[in-house]
Order: sequence, then C-alpha cells, then structure tokens
Amino acid sequence: MKAIIIAGGEGTRLRPLTYLKPKPLLPLWGIPMIELQIKKLKEAGVTDIIINVGYKAKDFERHFANRKGISLSYEDKPMGTAGAVKLAEGMFQDSDEIIILNADIVTDFDYRELINFQRNSKSDVSLFAVKVEDPSRFGLILNKPGFRQVEAFLEKLPKEAALQYTDKFYVNGGIYVMKSHLFQHFQADVPLSFEKEVFPTLIMKGYTISRLDFQGYWLDVGTKEAYWQAHKDTFRKAILGQL
Repeated sequence: MKAIIIAGGEGTRLRPLTYLKPKPLLPLWGIPMIELQIKKLKEAGVTDIIINVGYKAKDFERHFANRKGISLSYEDKPMGTAGAVKLAEGMFQDSDEIIILNADIVTDFDYRELINFQRNSKSDVSLFAVKVEDPSRFGLILNKPGFRQVEAFLEKLPKEAALQYTDKFYVNGGIYVMKSHLFQHFQADVPLSFEKEVFPTLIMKGYTISRLDFQGYWLDVGTKEAYWQAHKDTFRKAILGQL
C-alpha cells in the first residue's frame, strides 16, 4: 500500500509562522509535524510515501533530499485536497489501495486500524471520523441509520443547523483509505474537494463509503491556537508515557 500526504497548502491561519516555513514542517518540540505522520505510516507498514507539495516546495526538497521511500508530487496552483491527489495519480496507479492523509493532524490513532477496517468491511472508501462538540470548522458525516455506511456530507455547518440532522457530530478526520482506481472518475487539472465533489459523486455512483469512529486524541493543527494546544497536549502525553 502507498500513502499520500497532502501538504501543499499555504497555512494562512498560521501566519506569520508559515511565512518562514510551510505548515507541515513546523516543529512540535523540535520534530516537524509531517514526520509524526511518516512515523505512524511506517508503523502501519507503509514504506512508499508520496507527499503533495506546492507552497514553499523547495523547503520540502531540502528536508527530504535523498530520503528513501519518499517522493514529491508538485502542484503549481491550489488544487484542493482531492485535486492534489489526482495530480499524483500516475505515482500510485500500481497500488490497489492508498491511504491519504492531511499533513496537519496530530493524533494517537493507529493507522493500521483504518487499513484493517477497509479490508474487513470491503468498502470502496473508509473514512476516519472524530467526534467534536462544534462541527462548524469541519465536514460533518452522516451515516445511514444503524449502519456504518455514509450517506451524506455536510460541509462546515453552524452547530444550530447541524442539530437538525444529528446531535452527535462526527466529522472528517482527514485520513482515508481508498481504492486507487476511483480517481479515474475525476478530471485532472481542476480543483477537487473530497467532501464537496469526490465523496458525494462516489456515493451517487453507488460506491460504498464507510466510517470508522475514533474516540482518542485528535487535533487539526490549522490555527495558531491549535498549534499551541498541540504543544501542550503532546508535552502532557509525553510526561504520561502515552507517546
């Protein structure tokens, strides 16, 4: 299995930190955040990793120079999360399944769980979902009643509006396992979002998308406040021997 880490964004909400360095290379206690993802992928048995880069691509080139098992895929303009993966399609077509993840996630989730879930459920796509109190910053995932199968995605609804659909907010945690051939349904060189275009289109075409709910630690490090929170959380977990 191959992995793709989506790392091309500008990290505007983390400015001025990201004026100097791309968000995935910002350190947590001296370790670039993307290295935490790579470590967890290797623990899950993934040795072939593709990193989508755009903003400050040369920083990634220097950081990963001559690193075995890591390749870079380039986007010249922002292509959205799924559009960035589509650009790298020629690099993963020889793999039946791929694991895709955002570069700015800090979690104690074991990626092997999602890989095994995908294979046991025989789904076309398996999503990693986390429970939050306020879904307004995330993509809310709705399942068919009594099933793990996903039926709809509601993008960044205010909490009051989301309560019309569910009182338990499970959102997209930014980690997916997918059958690689599914990207053949989508046009290259156009911006694509997983939540807005790819997943709804696959559901409409009759593909199965399943959701694995996670109750452990997860943080989307997309803001300066979250970046500081990640430092506090990882320090506490290290002290408690949880890392």
